[in-house]
Amino acid sequence: MKRVITFVLAAVLTMTGCSSSSKKESITFPQIVDALVTFMPEDKAMQEGQSVLNLLTIDGEVRNAQAFFSDKEPEKVLIVVEANDEDSALEISENMHYYVNSLRKSAAMYNPEQVKTIENAYISVKDTFAVLIITDDPDGAKKALAGMNW
Repeated sequence: MKRVITFVLAAVLTMTGCSSSSKKESITFPQIVDALVTFMPEDKAMQEGQSVLNLLTIDGEVRNAQAFFSDKEPEKVLIVVEANDEDSALEISENMHYYVNSLRKSAAMYNPEQVKTIENAYISVKDTFAVLIITDDPDGAKKALAGMNW
């Protein structure tokens, strides 16, 4: 009888999506921004929505988009975009690569001391999220994302 009850209980838990193993929590847009904005300089300014899409030359719509820039250290950038689907997130990351390349070329002509920081840009995609961060501590930014099961 114990076996039957145990089997039925296990079947019910499986069918309802419950299990004894821990389930990974989903990452949210605000969590990503909060984790990475700490790597930006204090004088950061934020842009959101369409202005971020224009910056990355993205056509179409996304769920969320925020970018942070520094006036004193213009090479420092954080852009987080939540796309509508995973394929769109991958496309957005390609646009982020083009954006970084453009920044690098511009810095090489006008501010060569910024090139090394820009070349250490970190671009990553997870699910529907695309992230670009240019900071003095790209490894710290990677660890912050890894701490969220990125």
